[in-house]
Amino acid sequence: MEYLQLYGWSSFCASIDELSAFQYLGFIGAETDAIRAFPGGNAYIAHRLAQRIRRDSGENSLRSGAMVLRVQTESDSVTVLYEDVFGNLKKVRARHVIMACPKFIAKRLLPEIPAEQENVIKYLPYRAYLVGNVLTKKSFASPSFELFNLKGEMPKTPTPMNKGERNFTDVCFGSWAQQDQSEHGVLTLYHGVPYDGARQFLFNPVSHAKYKAKYLTDVEPVLAALNMNMADIHGIRLTRWGHALPVSMKGLIANGAAEAASASIKQRIHFANQDNWMNPCFETAHLVAEEAAAKTFVK
Repeated sequence: MEYLQLYGWSSFCASIDELSAFQYLGFIGAETDAIRAFPGGNAYIAHRLAQRIRRDSGENSLRSGAMVLRVQTESDSVTVLYEDVFGNLKKVRARHVIMACPKFIAKRLLPEIPAEQENVIKYLPYRAYLVGNVLTKKSFASPSFELFNLKGEMPKTPTPMNKGERNFTDVCFGSWAQQDQSEHGVLTLYHGVPYDGARQFLFNPVSHAKYKAKYLTDVEPVLAALNMNMADIHGIRLTRWGHALPVSMKGLIANGAAEAASASIKQRIHFANQDNWMNPCFETAHLVAEEAAAKTFVK
């Protein structure tokens, strides 16, 4: 039960009494079978995708540093107003637009979104998480791709007023996919924050120092198991993901909320994000991207 609880925190930012059994079983059933990983992680997928798009559609097809401000339909098209990397306002006109951002952001960019759809989006749950990367001065033999930080007792469901004592739930070994051929080692510490209200405090400057100190304390037994100690740490890098991790709360698929929030607008603005299914994994992102792309062929 402790493992199942920590798995829920790590993968969903929620406890097992909150989560959809359908979503949970789909995740854990896949992840307890064979594991595959690219050296460097899933960033390799994004890197190759960007290369492919630029090759097929031109170097200017991807425009980094651009901030979208408004997406609105016209009689026969959609216009996207954005600010480019130099601060200039520009418009793009297209037959269709796919909103790949989380819906709590998308609704602010869409003046035409129906009130009913906006109201559904308002109640979709999202939570924050942190990732700590502990860089070691020397390499080590990875015991596996991932290990969970079990202590022999199932933790209770945390709340904003009773957060509990647990920090990172699991450790991924960064050199595992490279067969430990690297000169240095990386321990990736996952910390889903499994209660509402944490996002607004995550970027407080004080929180960075607080979590860093906790990780450095709690990682010591992990280092010892790898025949290392605190002197072997080269540094720690902490990434605070306060943006959307959609939470697979029970009932969101059955009651139609996820589907209603993802409805296309005037058959020209479509949604493709993990929150189409409230399922936080890149396989979901791939599925909904294909579904949204298929809609753009409909005139």
